[in-house]
Amino acid sequence: MHKEKTEAAIAAREVNIAAKRAELKQLLIDKAVDLAHRMDEEHIDFKSAGPAGPMEVTYPKATAQACQQYATAIGILIDKFRLESGEVTGREEVVTIDAIDKEIQRLESELARREATDGSLAEQPGRAERAPGETGETRDSEPSIERGEKVLV
Repeated sequence: MHKEKTEAAIAAREVNIAAKRAELKQLLIDKAVDLAHRMDEEHIDFKSAGPAGPMEVTYPKATAQACQQYATAIGILIDKFRLESGEVTGREEVVTIDAIDKEIQRLESELARREATDGSLAEQPGRAERAPGETGETRDSEPSIERGEKVLV
């Protein structure tokens, strides 16, 4: 008998939580819509008026700063709504080694095509390879304008 009461209490609790989550989802999306509408409505702000205290200022539409704050809040509300709905809230990109190898091959082919069209890179001024140390550089350093070396972009 005690086990049945516990199971019934757990089931009732789960129903209650599900109802509250559904209400929360609706509230999240309603608030996001409300904030979006506020961007185009009259906006009240408070500015410092010195010792007299804050002064109320009314704008015909929300200021740029207020719109930015509304947009941030809307984004957070939508993200939480999507999270509660079980939707994806982030994007991940998985790059496989095969994809990297294909991109390397594509770039090498493009380089070979350009060399065939424009002539060898080694024949172009400033592109000839130099031995490390010829200009004071090491294999890890890049050509430097400060050292008077040509830098091709």
